[in-house]
Amino acid sequence: MYIETIKVVDGVVFNYEYHKQRAFQTSGIILPEIIIPDDRREGVVKCRIVYNTEIVSIEYIPYTYPVIQSLKIVEADSFFYDKKYLDRSRLNQFYQNKGDADDILITVNGMLTDTSFCNIVLESEDDLFTPATPMLYGTQRAFLIDQQIITPRQISIDDLSQYKSVRLINAMIGLDHPTTSFPISAILK
Repeated sequence: MYIETIKVVDGVVFNYEYHKQRAFQTSGIILPEIIIPDDRREGVVKCRIVYNTEIVSIEYIPYTYPVIQSLKIVEADSFFYDKKYLDRSRLNQFYQNKGDADDILITVNGMLTDTSFCNIVLESEDDLFTPATPMLYGTQRAFLIDQQIITPRQISIDDLSQYKSVRLINAMIGLDHPTTSFPISAILK
């Protein structure tokens, strides 16, 4: 089973074409038009679609932004998460190693990938970069690359000193959200 999480703000759906494309690539399914219930047309709402070759469920849940201000690096060797699976048990196992940090930053063979639920963007003095090989190719990440706002690049743990800050992004969290942006020094090895 797979999942798409889609941002809806005051009844406006964000990046739905990217979600439709990913769902089709994942299982061949064509996602239906989103019909937002009247009681979910105000504020930030997470539309959660569970599917395999058919839609299993669609939920609309009020969304509260997380506060993530530190990451613990966790090496995942050969972990593979190329589709947005409903089963997150392996990610949850890695998350148990976060220690005092708010979340984890997963590396594979010393290369940066993602956190437990976000893609990352690193800010240098003059540009924004995202790991070229994330575990999950997120919809917000794809949108920002297509808009030429962020650039994919191979980034290792040793490269972190070249950057000044990190930002977390996903379908629900945009590039400039203040509760998920912090200095590189808050990445704990």
